[in-house]
Amino acid sequence: MSATVGTITAAAPATTLITAVLIAPLAEETIYRRGLDDTLNRIGLHPIALPAVSGAIFAAAHLHITTSASTIAVLAVIGATLTTARRASGGRLTPSIVIHAIINATALTAL
Repeated sequence: MSATVGTITAAAPATTLITAVLIAPLAEETIYRRGLDDTLNRIGLHPIALPAVSGAIFAAAHLHITTSASTIAVLAVIGATLTTARRASGGRLTPSIVIHAIINATALTAL
């Protein structure tokens, strides 16, 4: 029998670890930082507003995980931080992917 916490099943820890710490950060940072942020920048969103808007969209995309207002607020701050990390690195995705992986790994240890 497996215990379930949210959408994570304790019966498949290796799959959960690989998905949360490797696949999700790579996929989400490619989608949100490279795809969304670049699009928002291209359509003329002010650079100061970019982290806030991107963070809000990132948080909204995680509503399938939680509806807790405080968790959604934290996810928005994480999204904004990841956008800022990419911008501070000159547009490279590596810093935001690494930060995202660390955050997900830390969250897994709390389960």
